[in-house]
Amino acid sequence: MVVGAAFTGGCSTTNQGDKNAASKKSDDSEGVKETAVKSGDEVHLKMFIGIPRFKDQFEGYFDKFCEKYEKENGVKVTYELEMPGQNAATVLKTRLASKDSVDIMAVHAITELPAYVQAGYIEPMDGQPFVDKMVDSAKDAVTIDGHPQGVLLESLMWGYLYNKDMFAEIGIKTADQMPMTMAEMEEVCKKLEDKGNKPFVQAYKEIAFLFWPSFLGIQGITRTDNKDWYERMNKGEGSFSEVTDFFNVLDMIEKYGTDKALDKSSGDACADFALGKGAMLVTGPWYADSIMEVNKDINMGVAALPVNDNPDATMINVSASTTLCVNSGSQNKEVATALLNYMLDDQESGEFYESCMFNPVTDAQQKSMNVFPWVQDALDWVDMGHFYPDDQNWPNSCSEDIQKVLQAYYSGAETKESFVEKADKLWKDSLSAN
Repeated sequence: MVVGAAFTGGCSTTNQGDKNAASKKSDDSEGVKETAVKSGDEVHLKMFIGIPRFKDQFEGYFDKFCEKYEKENGVKVTYELEMPGQNAATVLKTRLASKDSVDIMAVHAITELPAYVQAGYIEPMDGQPFVDKMVDSAKDAVTIDGHPQGVLLESLMWGYLYNKDMFAEIGIKTADQMPMTMAEMEEVCKKLEDKGNKPFVQAYKEIAFLFWPSFLGIQGITRTDNKDWYERMNKGEGSFSEVTDFFNVLDMIEKYGTDKALDKSSGDACADFALGKGAMLVTGPWYADSIMEVNKDINMGVAALPVNDNPDATMINVSASTTLCVNSGSQNKEVATALLNYMLDDQESGEFYESCMFNPVTDAQQKSMNVFPWVQDALDWVDMGHFYPDDQNWPNSCSEDIQKVLQAYYSGAETKESFVEKADKLWKDSLSAN
């Protein structure tokens, strides 16, 4: 399947980059050490999954698991599902550090999983049936130093979302007609305005919406003109002063964006985009369900965001994201591991993944699931060679704080120069802390 092929390009590199982060616990693992349960027992699972927009889907699927497990094993399973939104990573760290029991947790495959493995929080899944069901690219994404660590839920190809009907009105209907430079994007914005359409939806009450265009800008720059920036930053030798062109992306979005952005939440952004209040929203298809809840008929696509006037820097980000893992400290590993296996059930999982608008990660899912139009849009960019694997990121320990400084820049409380100074210090301090 073409989806698997494209995803392979994005994940093998990530896996290799994470290999040295594996903990001794993983190195010595012989698989999951299950806690025996017998018919008549009751097990209560505590689960932490920081994507609350899929609450109904997860609860529905977990209910099916509980019913199936009791029917087959005579064990009554109940669960407690915690789904924080913003600051989920910080909350999870607090839970784990305080020994506040979590049996199953969702972590980011690239930015979080290696650190959690190194800290000994993740139970390796060697020998579990679900591992061999995953396509190689998905398996690679969640494998560290030869040990599979969990079930990949989300794999992503993203840049920005755009309203295809609005773009068609100005003569843009295919990927090869999309703007490839900042100058071309400026022309697109002017044409959209001439048609009475606001080019960009802005919503910066939540810091992630400022992070995404900034991150895409820096990725485009460092994939083309400053390729060792991440390496030098992680040695304490680089600086954000080398990549300040990313501010041009933020400034362009502000120039052509909707008003009162600091008052707008992610829900506002999705609703505004769904209702046609702006032609573009810089985020990924992980918000597709929220957008389509407001307007199920929206004609939505995914495209690569121009970050400067080098068309080679305009690329789709291909990455692995949310991964479901078992806490190594769980007292309910047997049942928790059974649930992870159920996440890739051949008969049931395709419907669940499709309801969350996740890409398929098994052969069975690829055969049963419909490929969403925006996935094909992203694949068109991949076919043109305009993509990169998301194997480089800001340190998880300082990313949130840097995003807060970005928010302060947008509000006028920080200048570009003060952002650089503070962001450089936060990054360097995170290196010392690790």
